[in-house]
Order: sequence, then structure tokens, then C-alpha cells
Amino acid sequence: MPAIRPFHAVFAAIIGSIALASGCASDSPTESTWEKARSGANNSATRIHAIESIWKEAKSGRGSLDEARRLAVDLVWDRGVNPGARFRAAEIMLDDRRPEALAHTRSVMRLMLPTEPSRSIVALFAKEAGENGWSDLTDALVRRLAIDDAELPLRQRIESVAIMDLNPTKSLEEAVFAQFLTPDEPDLIEPNIGWRERVRSAAWNVLARIDPSGERRNVMLTRPMPAEADAETQTLVEDVRAAMNELSASPTTSMEFDWLRSVRDGSDENAAWWSVAASAIDTVSPLNRRGLAMRHIEPIRWVAENRTAWLGASRDELLDELAKRLDRHEHHTRTAELDVTRRRSRERLTDWRDVMSWGDAIAALVAEEAVHTEAFAHSIWAQVQRDRDDTTTEYGGMVAIANDGFYRPVLFVPRQRDRVSDNRFVASSDLLAASDRALAHYHMQVQRKWSTPFAGPSGGDLQYAETSGRTAFVFTTVGSDEINVDYYQPDGVVIDLGVISRPG
Repeated sequence: MPAIRPFHAVFAAIIGSIALASGCASDSPTESTWEKARSGANNSATRIHAIESIWKEAKSGRGSLDEARRLAVDLVWDRGVNPGARFRAAEIMLDDRRPEALAHTRSVMRLMLPTEPSRSIVALFAKEAGENGWSDLTDALVRRLAIDDAELPLRQRIESVAIMDLNPTKSLEEAVFAQFLTPDEPDLIEPNIGWRERVRSAAWNVLARIDPSGERRNVMLTRPMPAEADAETQTLVEDVRAAMNELSASPTTSMEFDWLRSVRDGSDENAAWWSVAASAIDTVSPLNRRGLAMRHIEPIRWVAENRTAWLGASRDELLDELAKRLDRHEHHTRTAELDVTRRRSRERLTDWRDVMSWGDAIAALVAEEAVHTEAFAHSIWAQVQRDRDDTTTEYGGMVAIANDGFYRPVLFVPRQRDRVSDNRFVASSDLLAASDRALAHYHMQVQRKWSTPFAGPSGGDLQYAETSGRTAFVFTTVGSDEINVDYYQPDGVVIDLGVISRPG
């Protein structure tokens, strides 16, 4: 019997509540057990009972183990099947201890773990990996750990415990960081799915949650690179080191990594922007630099050139200034459903003040100033009519500096392939590639002249901000001559910036 490991209690708690398939197989005399097992038309209980019967017969020497195993593996992969039946099929798959079967099982587990929705199956796979020392599954466990789970603290999740068990000489941070530096490309995975990039992104995402201040990551980044790290890794680490040392910021999502690497492309424009931003951040106190992210850099750069006094202001002083400015505007709160739990959005500064950082305060102040200029109003209203005339998609783009030094909305008309519906905007690769120095991304909800119930970001909009790491705006028509502007951040903060009237 294998040694009792610390995660067995966690594993038992997870599987204890699973609804295992139940019921009796069909009694139809014309339907063979194999047909019951294979047919997706049968219910989960019928299929798993048939598979159990076939597996038992095969193990006793009265059938093909390979064929019986294939039935179990096929059922494990089928996410449309009852989770309890899939769990039992996974147990059958793991019951095949032949060396070649175990090698295949490990490959199946590695492919399934990153996106597996069943916590019970994740727990089963994590337990098996930890007990058997299958360290090659560490990367898949890291990817699964990157999926947020509000029910358990990250360190208490079974993925974390299994990662620790597979890497006994390392802390959780060090084990995850190793996956960031030297991710593997499994032999059975097609290179074009970007496995290594996904592992690297997931590892950094996990590290950002374990170490939100970045102190541990900073220490690990200063260590010599492992010999097996490739040139791509070395370049990426150099970019991250530069961002953390010179901008006091670092990426957390894969899209932010792409953003950072694009900014570090060596172009004269990006190099100049970086230099000015780094000089500005160098004047900010260490306290106010805490929590800076990529999205804060452009507003800080602008402030250094246009509102210098703000760089020395405290977080509370900046938020007080923002509150005074917001009081001047008319506001409209979104009341359309965001998700299954709430129908009224929190969009007031008072809702979010306690959780906003100094960098957030700077970004929101610059956002308020940017959208409430006459030039911005002329530009956005010109786009409103174009959007209304095109009923195949929503319009959007980026907010960026124009030649006169003020911000403008720069429209990126969606390509034909990105025109999902008139109620959705898809950010194109062209938009992302052009957004190195942008203040924010935006989209419009202007199909109708009165869309007041939708005045604010939807759940999908908030998800985009979180994934991209970007500040974003949504412009919603709340009258024939009025647009409401909402600012939102990757962490879910939403602030209604008020109404922009149609220029006279």
C-alpha cells in the first residue's frame, strides 16, 4: 500500500460529494453489452455499467484489455457525460497498470488536466501523479492551478499539494517558477497548440497570485538562468527584469507578456516612450509604486509631462481630486444583468475607493480628463454614427495620444471574420499590435439611441479586461445626444466617468 500522503484528506473531501452514476443497464435482449458501452444514445449509467462489465471480463482473460481500456478512455474524454460516470471511467483507465498503458494514461492526464472541469477528476489525477512520482505532469498541474477557484486558497488546492509532492526539494514558488523558465513540449502534443507558451503564462499567473508584491519573483529572476533555458526564455526574462526594475511593473497574463515583448521591440518610438516612463516612475515613492501594472505606465508617462504635481500626490489626494471631477458629470448605472447573481452594477468611486491603488487613481484621473475634452467628443460621436450604420458588429478600438498631445479614440473597424453580432466587439490582432503605448481599449454600445440599462461593461467585457490586463472604456448611448462612459480595470473595478454630450 502506498504511503499515506498529506493530500489524501483533501482528495477524500473532494470525491466524497461526487454523484456517481447509478441505475441498471438496459435489459433489452437485442442490445449487446458492447453496444451499450459505445452508444452515446444511452444514459451515463448504462454506459459505465457496460464498460465495468467489459473491463472485468477483460481482466479475467476473457476479452481484449486494449479494447476495454479504449472504451473507458473515450468516456473519460466525453465531457457531456455525467461526471460520476467519467470519474469511474478514469478509475478504470488508471486500473490498467501495464507499462504501455500507464504511459498512455499519463499522456491523457497531461492533456486533460489543464482544462478539466470536474474537481473530482482533477483530484484523482493529482493524487495519482503525486503517489507515482509522475513529475512530467507538473506543467499540467500548474496550468490547472492557474484556473481560479474561489472555494479554496491556492496553497490548499490539491494541485498545489501534488506539485509540492512531485518537487520535494522546492517551495511551491520555486516549482512553479521552474515551469516558467523551462517548460517542456510533450511528445504527443502538436506544437501549434502553444503548450509551452500556455505553461509559461499559467506559471506566471500562479506566481502573481502567490506573490502579489513581486518580491519573491524579483529574487528568483536575479538568479542565474538554468543551462537548459532557451534563447526565447532568456529574452523574456530580460524583458520582465527590465519591466520590474525600470517600471516597477510586470505582466501577469499571456496577453500582457505579448504586450511587454511588443513594447520591447527596439523601435525608436517604444524606446523613447519607455525612457520617459521609466524616468517618471523613478520620481514616484516606493509606497506608491506598489501594485503598478503595465496598464499604469502610459498614464504615469502622460502625467509626468502634463500634470507633474500628481506624481507627488498621495493615493487619497488623487482620489479626492477624481471625486470632485466626477461630481460635475451626469451618471447612468447599468441595470441589465451581468451574471446570475446581480443585476445592478457597482460603478461609483465610493464602491471601489478602498481597493484602488495609487496607480489605479492615476489611471482613472487621466481617463476622466481624456474623455471629457471637446476633441475627444467630436471623434467619438463621429464613430457612433458609423457603428449604427453597420448592423453586423459593434465598433471599438484604442484610446491613444494624437499629434496634438491629447488622447483620441482610434477606431479599428472589425474584419469580416470578427463580425460575430451587432452586440459584440472582437479586438483584432491589428488593434493589439498597435496598442503598445495606448491608454486603453474601448468598444461602443450605440445600436439604439437609448441603451441606458446597458450603460456599463458586461461580464464578457470584464473578462476581456482581466485576460488582456488592459484598462478599458465602454461608451453607451443614454439619449439621442448623450453617451455615458464607463472605465473598468482587470480586477473588476468599474467607475462611471459620466456623460459626453454631442458637440453642438
